[in-house]
Amino acid sequence: MVVLDATVVNIALPSAQHALGFPNSDRPWVVTAYALAFGSLLLLGGRLVSTFRDPRERGRAFGVFGSVAGGGGAMGLILGGVLTQYFSWRWTLYVNLFFAAIAIADALAYMRSNRPDSRPRMDWAGTVLASAGPFLIVFGFSHAELAGWTASLTIGSLVTGVILLAAFAFAESRVSHPLHPLRVIVDRTRGRRLLALGLASA
Repeated sequence: MVVLDATVVNIALPSAQHALGFPNSDRPWVVTAYALAFGSLLLLGGRLVSTFRDPRERGRAFGVFGSVAGGGGAMGLILGGVLTQYFSWRWTLYVNLFFAAIAIADALAYMRSNRPDSRPRMDWAGTVLASAGPFLIVFGFSHAELAGWTASLTIGSLVTGVILLAAFAFAESRVSHPLHPLRVIVDRTRGRRLLALGLASA
C-alpha cells in the first residue's frame, strides 16, 4: 500500500494540481505527507510485524514483503495512469480502501486463531519519541525548501527532531522491552544494511 500510494499519487499529481490550482511549491507536500506518515510509524509497525518469531517464517515474510512492494510500484504506475486518464485523479485517493479492507479482514482472522501465550509489552515512550523525531526532521527539510534554512520553524523542527531521536536512543538503553534494541544498530552487518537502505531511500 505504501509503495502503491507513492507511485499512484505521483502520476495523478499534475492533474490534481491543475484541478485544485495549488502552486508548484506545494506539490512536494502531497508526496511528503506519505513519507511523514510512513517514516514516523515505521518502528511501531516493525514491532507489530515481530509476530513472526521463527527465523524461517520471518524470512518468508520479508520475501513476501519484498515481492509485493516491488509489484506495488509497477502496479501503482499503471493504475495511477488508468484512473487519472479515464476516470479522475480523485479515484486514486480511494485505491487504499480495497487493499485495506482485505488486509484488515485477514489480520483479524489471523489474530483470532493465533493468540500469543503472553501479551507483548509495548514501549510507548519509545514509540512517541521514534515517531515524533523523524516527523520533525522530515518536516524541517521540507519546510526549508519553502522558507529557507534560516527560518525559525525550519531550525526548530530540525533541532527538536534530533533531540527527540537522542532521547529515544537514551530511553531504549533503559527500558526492558525496547521498541528498537540498540544492539541492532551496533551490529556491523545490520548497521551497514540499515545505512545502505537509508541512503537508497534518500
